[in-house]
Amino acid sequence: MPGCPIFGMLTGDYNNDGHTDVLITGNSYSTEVSTGAYDAMTGILLAGDGRGNFKSLVNTTGFKADGDSKGMALLHTAVNANIILSANNDGDLKTYSFSNNNMASATAGKNDVYALIQKNNGKTYRQEFYWGNSYLSNSSRVFNYNSSLVSSVIFYDNKGNKKQVTVNSKQKEK
Repeated sequence: MPGCPIFGMLTGDYNNDGHTDVLITGNSYSTEVSTGAYDAMTGILLAGDGRGNFKSLVNTTGFKADGDSKGMALLHTAVNANIILSANNDGDLKTYSFSNNNMASATAGKNDVYALIQKNNGKTYRQEFYWGNSYLSNSSRVFNYNSSLVSSVIFYDNKGNKKQVTVNSKQKEK
């Protein structure tokens, strides 16, 4: 999709394989008349393999964010499901939901800036938390993970203090 601007981007494990994926929306209808609209994108899921490689999954996920898409946000619900909001300029707000039986979540505190996640296979990765994560968008400060693939989650705040989160099907903080 050459020439399509990206305005909405969310990272997370959207295919439940334990690897970070990227969900993308874009397009722009506010171009010059002689140029025409940049409207070829309908939303893309880039599925990560855990080694820095991504495979584009277009039109296979049920995610379709066409139109003049300008932002995305992820909201976490009380019943451990997630809602993705995709906003369009002069258009409808689109919603998508997903959940997984093995999905657990931990909420970042107001001063938490990142978490270190230890997987069962010994690999560790870092999840950062932002106050605004995409063009004019702000998602919930909740980290979702596959509880069957993760052994520990440690949150760090802006002063370097850490908070260990117990990883099991019933989420508790130490």
